[in-house]
Amino acid sequence: MTDLARGLSLKVGSPVTDETGITGRYKMVIETRRATDDEPETTVFDAVEKLGLKLSSRKVTTELLVIDRLSKTPGAN
Repeated sequence: MTDLARGLSLKVGSPVTDETGITGRYKMVIETRRATDDEPETTVFDAVEKLGLKLSSRKVTTELLVIDRLSKTPGAN
């Protein structure tokens, strides 16, 4: 499920945290489509709900690595 959360982060443009507690590897297909005259749009949120999961927006604490400077030549410590 961690891989799914990582992939969803790219789709929705925000970090997605796996809080399911489900371990193991699963094969899933997330299908979305643009709206047509005949059918409404299917979003990534709709597709995830079809899997029995839910994406909800909220604030969580997460670890973050910040690199404030990068030098091509090594300097003295």
